[in-house]
Amino acid sequence: MTVFDGETCYKVDPIKPTRKYAKRLRIRQKALSRKVKGSNNRRKAVKVVAKVHEKISNTRQDFLHKLSRKLCDDNQVIVAENLCVKGLARSKLAKSIHDAGFGMLLNFISYKLKREGGKFVQVDRFFPSSKLCSCCGQKNDLLNLSIREWICPHCQTVHDRDKNASRNLRAEGIRIMSTNTVGHTEFQACGETVRLVGTCAKKRVSKKQESPATPLCGSRRECQSGNENSQTRVAHAYLRRHEN
Repeated sequence: MTVFDGETCYKVDPIKPTRKYAKRLRIRQKALSRKVKGSNNRRKAVKVVAKVHEKISNTRQDFLHKLSRKLCDDNQVIVAENLCVKGLARSKLAKSIHDAGFGMLLNFISYKLKREGGKFVQVDRFFPSSKLCSCCGQKNDLLNLSIREWICPHCQTVHDRDKNASRNLRAEGIRIMSTNTVGHTEFQACGETVRLVGTCAKKRVSKKQESPATPLCGSRRECQSGNENSQTRVAHAYLRRHEN
């Protein structure tokens, strides 16, 4: 991670706790695999492996808490790039991305600044922070991820990829705060703020026209009266039989 405060630019290297405790975790997991399933020794080995995972998690959180606290104490406004951590985790850098905990760091900075009355600005992930020259604004479309240093073809300035991106992000964050927008310019009309709204035309709902069902025996009342007449006829015929 690269930090630029307007005067100096420095890099913060992650501690990589997963790689740090990889050997210890491998030994504990090997010992666990040799234990008989369902035995007391296996339950003890599971707890030992869980303690190593807890150590890794606590080490990462401790480093991120200290780093976020230092950044929030030194700055009232912090500008960061809204990275797609899930997308980066599907690449070949998945282990390093998960080990660094970028999403956790942004979460810590966000709630700590909010609690202290600061402001946290996130720049859109599609903003070309690495490809723009921080001196003249020229965009280098030929820049790929493997190039860490490049020379601007317009002003011949030598740029470090991360330091140049941090300067561009700071400038973009200042622009966003001055215009109260997130990655887009604001439209104004008659001195009032206007936002783009789609057409408010009412949606035409097509009503299905069903043909009225024709009753087989006329209306409902006619059906009921017909049933009553048939019942009375059956009753009269029954009485006549018994009288005879």
